[in-house]
Amino acid sequence: MNSVILIIVRLDSQVFNFINFKLWRCFIIDLNININKKSVMPIYYQIREQIMEKIEQNILKPGYQLPSENELSKKLNVSRVTIRKAIQGLTTEGYCRKEVGKGIYVSEKKMSIEIADLQGATSFFSKHNKRVKTKLLTNEIINPKEEYIDKLQLSNKENKKVLTIERSRNIDDEPHMLDISFIPLYKFPRIEKKDFTQSFYEILAQDYNCYPKYSQGKLNILMATPEYAEVLQVKLDEPLMEKNAIVFNNSNIPIEYNKTIFRPDKFEFLINSSKK
Repeated sequence: MNSVILIIVRLDSQVFNFINFKLWRCFIIDLNININKKSVMPIYYQIREQIMEKIEQNILKPGYQLPSENELSKKLNVSRVTIRKAIQGLTTEGYCRKEVGKGIYVSEKKMSIEIADLQGATSFFSKHNKRVKTKLLTNEIINPKEEYIDKLQLSNKENKKVLTIERSRNIDDEPHMLDISFIPLYKFPRIEKKDFTQSFYEILAQDYNCYPKYSQGKLNILMATPEYAEVLQVKLDEPLMEKNAIVFNNSNIPIEYNKTIFRPDKFEFLINSSKK
């Protein structure tokens, strides 16, 4: 009498990376997309929205691979141009990523940033249970532009020199953001000797008894320059988010002017407001 042995294997997102390509795809080949050709909504939009909804509901998990454009085109009986437009929307908004020669994958969920929240990158990533690797790109003392003199209120200071530090923040060796800080040297003697792969605000607290109290700034959209494209590993002129802020201490004195460049496929920005 023959015996039947049932083997149950638990699969998680990390193990999936090692599974045979064809076996992987059998989990997601049927996206159950319904197209209403009588709707006023364009077909590409209907496809994009239904895939987005499945991603947001965690039906399609991070790391899952979508069927190819050709397969989707045949299955849904629409043109490849329509599918390509839907996929482009998914990649632009950060829901999916395209890997050359491999396919289209569901991206990791974006990390949420409170626009008004004042915290360093180290504590932010720790809060999201992410192990961040900081790479120091620049540590240089400069004679600042007039713009930085005004922002850091250096006009009446004898020592107007500023320390510039640039740091990329990487998760799993993938760049997520670029931090550029301008620090008044009169306020923090010999700070250029510190290890800026560590938390800047912890350095201020431990070595200078200085604590950030609040910040003032703005959020911009910019196109990736050659420098930003290289550091963040994005395409030239790809849209990026930039947060500019002046950070003040308890005495209302500027202690830092900061520019943070974010990859929008990795972050989303939250606004909390109340009526006074």
